[in-house]
Amino acid sequence: MNTLELLKKAEPIFKEIDKLASEGKFSALMDLIDRAEPPTEWIIELPSKIESGASYKTIPLDLMEAAVRRIFGGSRIIDTSLTISQDKGKFAVTAIVKYGYPFISKEGISQLVGVATVCTSDIAMMELTSPKAVSMAVKNAIKQLGGLFGKYLNRIEEAEFAIEELPKANLEDKIDTLEECLNNCKTIDELKTYRKIVSSKSISPHIQGIYENKLRELKATKND
Repeated sequence: MNTLELLKKAEPIFKEIDKLASEGKFSALMDLIDRAEPPTEWIIELPSKIESGASYKTIPLDLMEAAVRRIFGGSRIIDTSLTISQDKGKFAVTAIVKYGYPFISKEGISQLVGVATVCTSDIAMMELTSPKAVSMAVKNAIKQLGGLFGKYLNRIEEAEFAIEELPKANLEDKIDTLEECLNNCKTIDELKTYRKIVSSKSISPHIQGIYENKLRELKATKND
């Protein structure tokens, strides 16, 4: 089934939500979203990347976002920040996403904040790691709306896209922001290891500008 067909499976819940919205019962509306269970057709089961032989239940991101738009009339990522961690040759990207939707009572934009970390031991994989971290952060943000969006599908939350588990010991002492990583590069070759990350659509023009400025600076230094 495509996304539109899957949305129709939740039409009875959507009609209840529409009725509460028309009556101005916004607290009851949010309670209904929290109590509701997603249609069984929405749920997919994926193998766990953390526990061998285990699995977890989730809802596809495109379907979650479509349901948010159906209920609230729209949604968008307002802001994204990425932090790169490095420990003993392993890398991790932590994404913090502010996800906004027009609150149904027309009181303005409401925001949900989602956080997710994806790890890898290969710097070449960072091109894929960053978008996955952002997608997972968006899912974690939307889940906060409640049961209809899969908040209670799994008692134990796990990283849906984890590639490897990064050691936690002293990790806070090793965390650098992407901006700091770029500014700390000493050679052009070192800087270019971040090129695929910086080129990602999830990276802000500000960070891309820092990359270009640092590249020009290192080239000028090399030519001196």
